[in-house]
Amino acid sequence: LSERSGTWAGETPDDSVVSDIVHEVIAQLPIAHRARVEVSGEGALALHAPRRSLVQSLVNIVRNALDAAPGQVQLAAEGAQRNVVFRVTDSGPGFAKDVLDRFGEPFVTTKPRGEGLGLGLFLALSFANNVGGSMRIGTRARGGAEVVLEVPRTRPA
Repeated sequence: LSERSGTWAGETPDDSVVSDIVHEVIAQLPIAHRARVEVSGEGALALHAPRRSLVQSLVNIVRNALDAAPGQVQLAAEGAQRNVVFRVTDSGPGFAKDVLDRFGEPFVTTKPRGEGLGLGLFLALSFANNVGGSMRIGTRARGGAEVVLEVPRTRPA
């Protein structure tokens, strides 16, 4: 379960670049869903983070977006001061107020019973907190959901 959660016990941070992380995220999606993910951003950005945990956290976020929206999902990465900002957006219904109010709690899901445990966002948030990053969720003004995962670019001093 820890492997699927985005938390690998004892995993040490590793040097990588955004394009490699994004490539691994797409490779872990079901083949039928890969074409629905539009990737953009600064692929050459370097970062220092627990690679497998970061990839799994992003996979969790992207899978949720794919489940929520019938169309394309966007995965963008950009540099911001000391962080890399991964932004996942979709054109689905967005987050209901009760989900937004309970963000950060485990077992919060909008999926039908048996189709999700409600742990994906919780575990991605735990990952962000563990590496000194942050995560935000919201409903976009023009519709759809947005999840923003920020991770530090460099090793802590």
